[in-house]
Amino acid sequence: ATLLTFCDERGFTVVAYTTDDQIVAREANCHTDILLPFNEPTTRGIGPAMRDLGGEVGVYKMMLIDLNDDHLLAVRGDLEATLGESASVTRAMPTMLEVLPPGCSKATGVVRAAELLGVTLGEVLAMGDGENDLEMLQMVKAAGGRAVAMGNAVQSLKDTVGDAHVVAHHNDGGAAEALERYVLAGAAVPREYPSVRKVN
Repeated sequence: ATLLTFCDERGFTVVAYTTDDQIVAREANCHTDILLPFNEPTTRGIGPAMRDLGGEVGVYKMMLIDLNDDHLLAVRGDLEATLGESASVTRAMPTMLEVLPPGCSKATGVVRAAELLGVTLGEVLAMGDGENDLEMLQMVKAAGGRAVAMGNAVQSLKDTVGDAHVVAHHNDGGAAEALERYVLAGAAVPREYPSVRKVN
C-alpha cells in the first residue's frame, strides 16, 4: 500500500508481477505498453483491486513506469527512503524502476540455480546490461566465474567485468558472442553437464 500511495501521489504507473504469471495494473495505458516488446504477458487492468494484491495471489516484483525517465530518477531517493528496509529498488532500463522484496535479486536467483544444477559459482557464465545485473556479475566474478557485460551495458557493469569481458550490444549478438567465447570454447564449462555439451 505504501508503494501504491507513493505512485498515486506522484502520478506514476505501477505494475505488479504476480505469482500466477500475470502483470497487473490499475489500468493498461501507454506506460504499460512499453512492456509489450519484451514478450511478457499483456498488462491487465484491475482497477482498485491493486490494493488487495498479496493475499491469494502473491506479488514477486512491482515496477514503476514513466515515459519521462528524468521524472523517475528525480524521485528514486525518495522512493528508497519511503520503502526503507521493506524492499529494494533497482533499475533494468530507462523509464522503469523495479521494486523487489528484500534479499531478492538476480544474484540470489543464480545462487539457487547453481545449487539446483550442482555447479559452483566459479563454473557460471553470467551476462548483463542493466543496473539490476550488477550484484550478479560482481558475485560470479568474485567466485571465479565468467562475468560478461553487453556492449550496451551501463558503465558500472563494464567497469566491474573489465574491457576484456565486454561483448557486442545485445541487439547485435552479444549473448551469442559470450556463449561462443566462454562456453563453446570451453573456458566456462570445465566438465560435462547433462544440459550442456561442449562442441569441438
